[in-house]
Amino acid sequence: MRWETKSLAFRALSAIPFGQELHHIAQRRLTKEWPRPIEHLESYRQRAILICELFEKNSKRSLAEANFVEIGAGRDLALAIALRTLGVAHVTCIDIKRIAKLDLINHAAKVLGAARALQSWDDLTAFGINYLAPASAERTTLPDDNVDCFCTSEVLEHIPSDSLTAILTESLRYLKPGGLHIHAIDYSDHYARSDSAISRFNFLKFSDSEWRKHNSAFQYVNRLRHSDYERLFLESGYSIESSDPHREAIPHDVSANLAERFSRYTQDDLGALRSIIVARKR
Repeated sequence: MRWETKSLAFRALSAIPFGQELHHIAQRRLTKEWPRPIEHLESYRQRAILICELFEKNSKRSLAEANFVEIGAGRDLALAIALRTLGVAHVTCIDIKRIAKLDLINHAAKVLGAARALQSWDDLTAFGINYLAPASAERTTLPDDNVDCFCTSEVLEHIPSDSLTAILTESLRYLKPGGLHIHAIDYSDHYARSDSAISRFNFLKFSDSEWRKHNSAFQYVNRLRHSDYERLFLESGYSIESSDPHREAIPHDVSANLAERFSRYTQDDLGALRSIIVARKR
């Protein structure tokens, strides 16, 4: 599907009542995105393995006693379930909307090898996952100095920068001294996932006002670059432990037509497509 068509469809769904529900029905019945295919769930297992490895490398705490927080856990809580099957003691999932579905959660649990069925919210709690939704990650009810690790998988790029600052400030309160952030971030144009005619740098050609119409509730991206995230962590009171981004060459049609807001960035910064940032509470 051409990205402009997809953008228009998302804008239409954002403007009508029950648009979120209609979008989910379309994903289930038309595009067959839900329940997630086994290979997609396996990718969450691999991401969870990497998060656990980074936690063990950078923390003195063991997974068996660690308390994790995840925001943007989605409809099936796949990352949280994978973290629990790998030995993380407890995961609190925070979402701004209550979009998780028990049938999808149970499907993910079966595929990811959970030792028990997760067919009710009580099952989920007994399994070691606390689902808080609707809830704000900017103002949580978590106790002070209680969390060992705050992690996400391709979520931070969907949050406006002002909200990111508030979320990072709030996490200073509930993270233990030396507590970690581990975040996989996708810096690319997400419309390129379904439109091979554009590159993953396509959105760098648009000014903020031009891009605003494409930033619906269903496909919002903040377009922050790697250096912006590092700055936000440092300014919020964290030290950067690691953040080696994957970079690719920017196509000429993009580099020759950069929007003015991106002209101040280096080519390395603009060429970053994804990274996993590990940061520590000072």
